[in-house]
Amino acid sequence: TTKSISIVDPGSGGGPITTYTSITLGSYQHATGSFFASIGGTVYTVSQAASNQGAVDFIYGYGSTNEATIFAPDDDMSGMADISTYGISSWSTKNSTRFKEVTGVTWADVTDDAIIVTETASGVTNKYVNMLAANDVVAFITASGKKGFIKVNSITTGADGSISIDVKVQQ
Repeated sequence: TTKSISIVDPGSGGGPITTYTSITLGSYQHATGSFFASIGGTVYTVSQAASNQGAVDFIYGYGSTNEATIFAPDDDMSGMADISTYGISSWSTKNSTRFKEVTGVTWADVTDDAIIVTETASGVTNKYVNMLAANDVVAFITASGKKGFIKVNSITTGADGSISIDVKVQQ
């Protein structure tokens, strides 16, 4: 009698992720776009974002009160979404990405979505995260249900400043 056996390495049990590194988002007076689509890793300027509203998952801005802030297109609380230069008030599609800051995550260990799924199981309810600093990690869930992490690499302050981030998101 012959018997076939398949052995499958279950690994961590996590699904595949896409990683984007060294993404620069400009604040509202910076020449670089402020808008990010986590599917495709595209950075949009104000005019490009207006034409791609459904793709925009989050926006970056630097303000005097909240300082370095990442916010959802549907946010009306952070004070950033009302800045007329973003033009969001006239959008017909304002995605409802939600965020929470996480601690204890070693970025290099996020090789699949297992840690992401664990960290996004609860508490991802904020329309924005503010007062960001280098090495902060933020969990997010997009309007379409994709889950991911944002890691802050560096911040240049001011309305004409920028943020450098890495993003890991479910495929």
